[in-house]
Amino acid sequence: MKKEVLFINKSKWLILLIIMIWVSGCTEVEKSTDNEESYDDVKKVAWDYLNEQRWSENAKDSNYAVVKKIIVNDNYELIDSRFEGTEAWSVSFVDKNNVLVGTPTILVDRKTKKVIGYMPGE
Repeated sequence: MKKEVLFINKSKWLILLIIMIWVSGCTEVEKSTDNEESYDDVKKVAWDYLNEQRWSENAKDSNYAVVKKIIVNDNYELIDSRFEGTEAWSVSFVDKNNVLVGTPTILVDRKTKKVIGYMPGE
């Protein structure tokens, strides 16, 4: 009788463990796929804006861009002041060697994926 109860408890734990591994594995794959696609879109939007403004000549291409989530503050030149205090993507680019003025950091709205401002390069 005692062995049957022990066997049932082990079976329940094994099933629970398998379900937990399956759920956590599926969740992680979905997160990483979404983030990679979003960053590629964000980098492209920022790179296109650099080209429109003729600021891209000092930067390496968008493959070298770094994307971070930030809270917009008054350090940025905003296209519309309504975005101050909101979350946005900050896209900074690696400069080519020996440039005098760095490439501006571009702000992209997280919802619309449109440029909302920039920080001049130093």
